[in-house]
Amino acid sequence: MTRLWLPPRWFIRFAWSAHRSLYRVTGGRVGLRRPCPGHWGMLRLTTVGRRTGRERSVMLAYVEDGQDLVSLAMNGWVSPSRPGG
Repeated sequence: MTRLWLPPRWFIRFAWSAHRSLYRVTGGRVGLRRPCPGHWGMLRLTTVGRRTGRERSVMLAYVEDGQDLVSLAMNGWVSPSRPGG
C-alpha cells in the first residue's frame, strides 16, 4: 500500500488558521464556496458548547449527494493513535 504524502501538521494548522482569518477579515465574502462537478465545497458550521455555552465555528469541506451534504471527519490529518492530536 502506497502511503500518501501529507504536509507537516504545523503547515496544515497554519493553512486552516489563515483560511478562517481570510473569511473573518473579508466579512464572509471570501472563504466559502458551493461544490461544483469535480470540486468539493466549503461551509462554516457553528455549534454551541454544551457546558460553556460558547459558540464555536469550524470550516468543513463537503460534497452534495442528491439533497444530502456529506462531510468527512478530520483531525488535521493526525493519526488517531497520536495522543492530544
